[in-house]
Amino acid sequence: MRGTIFYTLITTTMKLFTGNRGMPLVGVNEVNMLDDISYKINDLILFTPATSALSFVKQPDIEPILISNITKRLLLLLLTHQGEVVSRNLLFQKVWDNYGLISSDSNLNQCVSKLRRLIKSMGLDEEFITTAPKMGFMLRSEIQIEAEKCEQDENNSQQEPPITERTHSPPVQPIETFSEQKKISGRRKKWLLLVSIALVVVILIATLSIYYLSISKEIYIGKVGECKTFIADNSLYSPITEDARNNILEFLKAKDVSCKPDDYILVNRSNRVSSYISDISRIFVVKCKILRENKIEICESITNERTL
Repeated sequence: MRGTIFYTLITTTMKLFTGNRGMPLVGVNEVNMLDDISYKINDLILFTPATSALSFVKQPDIEPILISNITKRLLLLLLTHQGEVVSRNLLFQKVWDNYGLISSDSNLNQCVSKLRRLIKSMGLDEEFITTAPKMGFMLRSEIQIEAEKCEQDENNSQQEPPITERTHSPPVQPIETFSEQKKISGRRKKWLLLVSIALVVVILIATLSIYYLSISKEIYIGKVGECKTFIADNSLYSPITEDARNNILEFLKAKDVSCKPDDYILVNRSNRVSSYISDISRIFVVKCKILRENKIEICESITNERTL
């Protein structure tokens, strides 16, 4: 009986610390133990935990992409459990809780989403991580993973100072860089939208100003017999002088114009028709009759004959 219990304990312990491919699972302190192992993903991407770097297998000249420690631990855990669903609780514990960080479904989903986008941006088009609803996540067994032990000698360590410097420099995380680029792009769009709106407002104000300035206001200047006389005062033109008003009234008196109660005389000034004498305004005089039942006015030019 005791032998059976002992065998069961041994078997359970081995299962806990052994993955489906014979590689050790990542525990609380196992991350450092795996730092001397690199992983080839579909012979496209090389993941080096020791430097938290993702690089292109067939393009070694391209500078490696650094990832955060959280993303590194998540990727390691999925790699060492390839083909198995890693529960959310285990992910919380091994990626966040054991390192004094706060774990949550939101943090986990966001981290997995960013890792998927990063792997896809590096050329792996097929689905990398699958979601097991209400359970966790799994690295697909169809993905080819090759684990290799890193051989580091003095020459290699001297040839890789840029990665060491990048490791100690302020954290530059490509995943966060992508989001920053989106933020910058969003700010540019907002700025362009604001500039466009401002231009439209300016053009609209200018158009309305010109329109309202061009509208003539009829100003009463006097009476010629029984005829009330108005002049159309346009803001685009200079104000008419008192002498000009008197001359217009004298001109109308000489025409001997008569008016009915709904009649009036309207004087229009225009600079649109160029005169053969420069700086001269041309004045048009008409007599208007108000047809109240039709809500219209009929106007015709004044002659020596009585009209309307």
